[in-house]
Amino acid sequence: MDESRDGGRELGGAWARLALVEALSSQWGWHRTRSRLLPRPVSGKATWFAVPVTPVCVPPRDHRPLPWEAAVVLCRLLIARGLDGTHCHHGSDRSVVTLRGLTVWSEPPGVFRWRVRPGVRNAYACRPYADLHDVADEVVCHHERGAVSGEDVR
Repeated sequence: MDESRDGGRELGGAWARLALVEALSSQWGWHRTRSRLLPRPVSGKATWFAVPVTPVCVPPRDHRPLPWEAAVVLCRLLIARGLDGTHCHHGSDRSVVTLRGLTVWSEPPGVFRWRVRPGVRNAYACRPYADLHDVADEVVCHHERGAVSGEDVR
């Protein structure tokens, strides 16, 4: 871990905890988001880390949600975080969650997809339904940074 991140100041236990996270995880970081546990959303930061697992550790799933089910849950999570004006629309084999300037597709084979760089062809993020809460955080992060602007067309 690069100890120059604190500008030379001693952070004591904080560095030890970050060093432990860095040693055990394959990736880690932080992003802006909004609370999901308070009655009114509050802006803040979320810290995340990813721990590598082998396929043996992942239990088989008997039920994968349908695109419309996953879209409804994502829409509810975004509204709960204060992103009013979020809507859900359903088609025959896919659904979309729309908010100001961003469209998130929920589609087979169980993935969310959205454009990460407007105007750039094929610049999409694609995440499985299992990452539902992470997808909600990423959408909120785009919104908080003001990266959600303009019209997103397929």
